[in-house]
Amino acid sequence: MPVTPINWNIVLPTNPGKALTFVGACVVVLAGAGWALFSFGYTRGKDIGQDEVAAYKAATGANLPDITSGLTNITKELRDGLKIFERNKTLEIENSSYQKQLSETAKARADADVAIKNAEEFARQRVDLALEFQVEEHVAPHVAHIFKKAEIPLIAIDVPHPNATYFGVDNFEVGHEAGVLLAKYAMSEWGGSADWVLGIGFSEAGSFVQSRIAGAFEGIRERLGGISADRFVRLDGRGMRRPSFVAASEFMGQHRGERILVAAATDSSALGVLDAAREAGSEQHVAIVGQDCIPEALSEIQKSNSALIGSISHGAETYGPRLIQLGIALLRGHAVPPYNYVRHHAVTRETLAEEGAKNAKAASRKTEPVVSNE
Repeated sequence: MPVTPINWNIVLPTNPGKALTFVGACVVVLAGAGWALFSFGYTRGKDIGQDEVAAYKAATGANLPDITSGLTNITKELRDGLKIFERNKTLEIENSSYQKQLSETAKARADADVAIKNAEEFARQRVDLALEFQVEEHVAPHVAHIFKKAEIPLIAIDVPHPNATYFGVDNFEVGHEAGVLLAKYAMSEWGGSADWVLGIGFSEAGSFVQSRIAGAFEGIRERLGGISADRFVRLDGRGMRRPSFVAASEFMGQHRGERILVAAATDSSALGVLDAAREAGSEQHVAIVGQDCIPEALSEIQKSNSALIGSISHGAETYGPRLIQLGIALLRGHAVPPYNYVRHHAVTRETLAEEGAKNAKAASRKTEPVVSNE
């Protein structure tokens, strides 16, 4: 998706001193407040945090020249600032001993404590704008209260916070698209039926992110009316690969040979379910769709015999430029919508093949020799 360039001559003050001060403040806010508040348990060992880390690093690196091309004196400073991707917790490292990981309770408490401490620190520093990207829904009201009390405008990314401007996906809709993709697979490969529908949720992220599973179930019900309600099952994978593997393993073992549609709240969870299906020898009877389009999931989707048939892209490559535009609008006192949704689309083996063919064709055109008419 092309990035709409920002006309910095209109947005920024024309006075050099004020312009430098204004953008310097934006750098501090966007590089510090936004990404330092990134407590995103969005998956680890390969956790949802890793999903977004991979996506945002790739997207930010790819779009920095477009974002900063209109700046002169502060181009280097802004570019360096935008490359900062601080995270307020250490991502879990996947290893062979799941017992060595932090307990769920202790980990959640640590994430919440860090999010609150960071919010208090930025309030103390009197930043002009805060971007919040943390997944612990239960702590969102506390964090939002800190910024409201300090009269600091807040943009909440992917998980809504009270009194904040929301930026991110419409979780029910991205879930619904995953459900439609699964239903289409069942119609084309299984004669329009399935024995079970499994939703691998992410309870820590709260009801808003959990609505991805509700949306997926609805998308399937709309197209496969013959599946009874008791065949729709929810399991909690915490957005992570290993917990999702553990949650799905018992189910897969109990239902070998039965056709199972799986909607996962994250790609890391989808990969965990895929591991469970393979261990149970049931991969040929399972179809899985994830969320986020992380590199490992895309590589898996491209395999012709993989049960991971697709993922829903949230357009992470558009987050950086759009957050800058939204942040500047808030700082300038402009009215903005309370919910700002990004576009999403389904990615499958077929769409990846089409994209690859287009890229190859474009590359071949660039390398074609220029024939002179002289």
